[in-house]
Amino acid sequence: VANVERKFPTEWMNDAHNGVTEQAIRYLRPLIQGEVSVPKQNGLPAHMVL
Repeated sequence: VANVERKFPTEWMNDAHNGVTEQAIRYLRPLIQGEVSVPKQNGLPAHMVL
């Protein structure tokens, strides 16, 4: 949801507070995996003209 701050749950941090738990990884993985396909023209990114 846009314009809504959602804080990272402290229970998703490991005991040393230098990493995350498996539960956090399961939640975050679908949000960050994959690649965005950028349309190109003549080998350069094609930008939309307004």
